[in-house]
Amino acid sequence: RIARMKVWAAQADVQSIKEKQGIITIALSEAGTLQVDGAKIVEQSMEFGRAVGFGMDGIKLILTIDTKKCGSKLPLEVLESMMEIIATTKKA
Repeated sequence: RIARMKVWAAQADVQSIKEKQGIITIALSEAGTLQVDGAKIVEQSMEFGRAVGFGMDGIKLILTIDTKKCGSKLPLEVLESMMEIIATTKKA
């Protein structure tokens, strides 16, 4: 699972994945942000409800996963799903 997520991270140009105080933060590089379709990522992440949040750091896309709001899913499952979504949701 971790190896697969690393491949997706490389494909999506993810700059970092960090966890602090129950919040997992996925930061895309500027190039990664420019190549993903943000609207589609938001749409596909709706299944996770309020567990997944979105923001920007300058022109870099930042996604957060609140591990306390993952409900019946394990935080690692949500992270894995979000990594796949990020890697496969490119602008046309």
